[in-house]
Parts: sequence; C-alpha cells; structure tokens
Amino acid sequence: MKELNFNLLLKLAPRVFRDQESLTFSDAIISFNDCATEKENPLAKCVRDAFEGTRQKGLNISSSDAFQGKDFENSCMVYLQLSSGCAKPSVMIRLGGMFPRDNSNFKSLANFCSTGKTVPVIDFEDSWGEPCRAQLGGKRLYLCAFPNADCFYGWFAHPRVIEHVKETLNNRSLAYVFDLDQTLVQGHTHQSMCKYLEEKKEEKSSEGMGLCKRYLETWRPCLDQYRKGFWIRHSFLGGLRQPETQMVQMSTGRNAERQVIEHKLQNVGSDRDKDRGRIAFTCIEPCDRSTAMVLFIRPGWDRVARFLQRGNGRKNAMVYVSTKGQKEYAWEVWRLLDKKGDLIPRSDFGRKIESGSSQRKSLASAIFGDRNLLNLNERLPFAIAIDDRVDVWKAGEEVYNIRDYTPHFHLKMHKDVLKTPAYVNDPLPSSGDSRALDQFTRIMEVAESTVWSQVKDLEGRAKRLMNENMVAFSDFRDSLPHLPSIMKKTYKEDTEFQEKLGKIMSDLKPALSSLKRLGPKKTAALERIKVFLSSKGCHLGAMEDTKALAEVFEGMLKGI
Repeated sequence: MKELNFNLLLKLAPRVFRDQESLTFSDAIISFNDCATEKENPLAKCVRDAFEGTRQKGLNISSSDAFQGKDFENSCMVYLQLSSGCAKPSVMIRLGGMFPRDNSNFKSLANFCSTGKTVPVIDFEDSWGEPCRAQLGGKRLYLCAFPNADCFYGWFAHPRVIEHVKETLNNRSLAYVFDLDQTLVQGHTHQSMCKYLEEKKEEKSSEGMGLCKRYLETWRPCLDQYRKGFWIRHSFLGGLRQPETQMVQMSTGRNAERQVIEHKLQNVGSDRDKDRGRIAFTCIEPCDRSTAMVLFIRPGWDRVARFLQRGNGRKNAMVYVSTKGQKEYAWEVWRLLDKKGDLIPRSDFGRKIESGSSQRKSLASAIFGDRNLLNLNERLPFAIAIDDRVDVWKAGEEVYNIRDYTPHFHLKMHKDVLKTPAYVNDPLPSSGDSRALDQFTRIMEVAESTVWSQVKDLEGRAKRLMNENMVAFSDFRDSLPHLPSIMKKTYKEDTEFQEKLGKIMSDLKPALSSLKRLGPKKTAALERIKVFLSSKGCHLGAMEDTKALAEVFEGMLKGI
C-alpha cells in the first residue's frame, strides 16, 4: 500500500474550522487500497497515477452529500458500499506525522461529518479533467468519516447511483420496472384483432395458439358492439352491460370522460377461486371510437399489486413502467392496472411511465425518467425489470424474463369441458392461468426478505467499525447483497418445490378422491390425518416417499 503526501483543501463546513472559509492541511496522506486497485475498483489506479503527477494541486472537497434525517436509517458507509458495488473502500485519507499540525481541526471535521451524516465529495474531473475524465465516467470520490480512527475512507460512485440507493433503502423497496404488452396485458383494437386472426387463420382451433384464436373470436363481437355504442350484450357478462363513465386526465393535462366496461373473469368447479384475470373495454382517445380497445389483464396481477404495496415492511413502493407503446395507451393501461394509484400516483405518471421509444430500454432511463441516461454505464443495485423479452434491454441489465402472456385456454385444465358441444360454440371466459405471476411474486417475496436481511448485517458490521480506534483496509471484509444471484437461487428452489408439490399431489390424488367421496365424514377423516401428522411416530423426513404416504392415508380412510 503506497502513501502519498498532499495538500488537502477543505471548504465544507466553516463553522467547525473556527469560522474560517477554508483550511489547507499540507501534511495529509492519501493511501490507495492495492487490492481494490487490482481487483475491485480500477478507478483507484487511474486517480493514483493522476495524483502522483499533479498532487501539488491537492484535493479540493468541492461539495458534500447529506444522509441525515428521519428517512436515513443506515450509516453513510452502507450507502457508499452499496452505491459503489465494493465492500472495501478504494482510498483512505488521514493526517501524516506523529504530531500532525491542525489535528484538532481535522478531528472536528471527522466528528462533524460523522454526527451529521455528511459525506465530503471530491470531483476529480473538476480538479484534473483528462486523463481521469474518460475512466471516471462521472463518478466521484465519497468520503466516510471514522472519527475514532481520525481518518476518512472513500468509495467511488456515480451521483445517480447514490440517489437511487438512498431511495431504495429509505423506502425499503426494490425498484420494479414493468413492461406492459405480453407481460401484464394483451391489448387489441378492432384492426389489430382482425389482423391477428387473419394471421392465425390456418391454425387448428383445438390446440396451441389456436385456443387464443378461438378466444379472440369470442370477444371480437363484444369489441364491435362497444365501438358502435359503448355497450355490450353477451352471456359472459350477464346480458347487457352499460359503461361506467370515468373521469381521467390525459397526458396533455386536459380532463376527459372515458366510457369503460370492466369484467372480472370467473371460473367454474374446482377452479372457482383462482384468479383468471380481467377484461376491460376502453377508448384510448375518448372522442375517437377507432381507438376502442379490449384489454386482457394477466391473471395474478392483483396478487402482485398487493405484494408491491405491503410486502416486507415496505414504506413506499418503487414501481415504474417502460413500454414501447404510445403515451396515452401506456397511461390508460396503467390506470386500469393501478386504479387507486397506490403504486404510481397520477401526478407521477410523467416521470415514472416511460413510453414510445424505439431505442433499447434501460433501468436508469426508466427509473430516473431521463432518456439521456439510456447509456449510463452503471449498474443500479436493487433494480429489476419484468419483461417477456430480454433482447429489448441494454446488455447487462437485470431482467426477470417472464413467459409471454397470451390469453388462451389450457387443455389439461378444461379437457372435460372441451368434449361438450357448448364449449365449441361458447368457450369458457378464462384468460389463462396465474402461475407465471404467482411464481414471480413468490420469488420476489423471498428475494426481498434476503436482501434486507443482508443489508441489516452490513449495517451491524459498519457500526462496529465506526467504534474502532484503528481501522485498516483489511477490516472491510463484508460481501454485498447481489440481487441476481439471490433471485437465481430463489427461482431454482421455487421451481424444484413446485415440481415436488406436483408429484405429491399426483401421488395423493387417489387418497384425496377417497376423501371427497366421504361426504359428511370428511371432517372426521381430516382430523384423523391431522392427529397422525402431529404424532411423535410421524417423521416428516420419511414422507419424501409420497406414494407410501398416500397408502397410509388410504388405509386410514378405509376405517371411516
């Protein structure tokens, strides 16, 4: 580890320097973390090389960043670690010599920054320009005070990433960026529906995508009726359905009335309680009936919305939209998805709903509402896109690749119904199943819980270091939460569990059928099974053989 003497010019907080405008410490020392230079943070080498050639200029602390207030529960060190992507700092600044001059002022600065959660910021581009500018890419050096050790440790981070990490930690929410089409909804105008059906004309109507063809053929007459008079008459909807007049604010700011018909789809039999999605008829331009659309809302969305509102002690949901659809369309779709504005208030539509771009998507441009950040070469921690396509996103972005949504029927689920003539003429009003979004919700519930647990551990270690009288680079041994690896592990575990659950249900099906035939005696049978499962002689480890477990259950049921 190489140490360099330099001049440190301070202009941060005059009141802690006895009302002086600035102080210069000529015997300050900067140390670079060799490990971080070579393995974690190549910026340190760039700065060290530039510093060796021009260190007579010193370091000018040109600004500061505040982390104080009721919303800032974590230490400055944790914010900087997460923003930089490095657990270990890149540089350390202290006063040199056994009896350094102006030591009291330096201590005052460290204490002031520590108690006030203030982080001095050094912008090397302002000081040196090239050759640092290209490699720094807008990053700055953020200094965290360690008052007991009389020093500052610094991490390189981009101001935008600092801003993002502040918001995620303060809201205790990951940032979710949703695509719309084929991810959460499928929308059709009369023209697009006719075009789609024409393309599918040669497909068989009894399998695969042909089921979607039959489904759309069922709803096309409804869309035609809505276009003509804003009413629909169909047995699925309980006869005649009149629209509800909804007052909306367009993207231009003008108020308008939309005539909207919504229908929550229901299933029959054993699937009655399952979420089968919703269908909505609306006009994107209220005065232009050619923009009338039918929107199929993906089953499972309501559960996702509840999780985003209340999951894992969340203070405020951080939800965004990025779609290639046009602005009025995107705003209306989201308004129907988030009716009460719990996830994105109407006042934030302009900032949080990104639409209409033919360029590749990026998390930074969607989250900050700034297309100029499309090529920001920084990874935003705790941010994830949910999309049926990965190829439309900038390389390296964290994307949850969900199966594309097409409203259709599932042969296995409706195989008995498919045999009846009624189905051929009037298929069940289902828009698919909720498995894809249900799995997404389960994965993110576990991933969020894991992330916040790891952040809590990071905070505990940071507080311990802050109380040490001597702190060295080697003391920073913490690993950082890594959302992609957490999600990958959780996805694998969830998939394996669902496969296992399917096997269990298959093996137990005969026993469950026997239980169903018991009628009024079913309660007694369930009580007997409950007693068996809670008995000391029942070892859950032995129940991996579900066929054997099924035989046990069947044997118990025979005696009832």
